Amino acid sequence: MQPPHTNTQTQEHTPTRAAGCRVGCYVHYPTISSDMIARVASGAAGYNNSAAIAGSSLRSFAKLAYYQAFAAVYGL
Repeated sequence: MQPPHTNTQTQEHTPTRAAGCRVGCYVHYPTISSDMIARVASGAAGYNNSAAIAGSSLRSFAKLAYYQAFAAVYGL
């Protein structure tokens, strides 16, 4: 049985490399980080918090609730 030419996975498995495959990987960065939550909570506009959201108490509250719920699901 021939090994596949390329194996893409999220963790390196030595047997795959030992079988002669090239190994590719995908790195997943945090979807929502504690820095992003802090920026929204502070009310500061930035890369993840537009001025329209930062300038609205209701929008900021909704976005912060969303971020916190999403982070809780992912165990941040």
